[in-house]
Amino acid sequence: MCDIPTMIERLQQLQEDLIPIAGIAMEERKDEIVGLLIDQQYNENVDSEGNPLRDYFPTYKRIKQRLGKSGDTDFELTGEFHSTMNLLVDSGADEYEIYSPAETDEGELKSEWLTEWQESPVMSLTEQNQDIARELIFPEIIEKSKLILEVD
Repeated sequence: MCDIPTMIERLQQLQEDLIPIAGIAMEERKDEIVGLLIDQQYNENVDSEGNPLRDYFPTYKRIKQRLGKSGDTDFELTGEFHSTMNLLVDSGADEYEIYSPAETDEGELKSEWLTEWQESPVMSLTEQNQDIARELIFPEIIEKSKLILEVD
């Protein structure tokens, strides 16, 4: 136990550190958070707003089917786009971004091209997946908060 002024001090410190703590927790769970976006695109076939991904053009769909894929829009052909996805956390600005450095044959970022093609955002989590991401990082936030508050 500690006295009230010390606890107030610790709580103020926690308030200042909470966003950076959340950023650290996200970094520690980044593979799972990025995995949520990949699953959202590849298996759920939805954009960031939860809407179905736009159907591929018939010719492209047939090409994918000949490769043994379903032909459903999943943003996956070579694997580069999803395999290079990463999470960038800017705790100071309270922002995060999931990105892929994969480029089209013309040198444009695939994520930007796909967003334009889809006519909606595709590089952020749906509300449901944001909730899952929060559940993933919450235990980390609690543990790190306990250290600041010096609570068992």
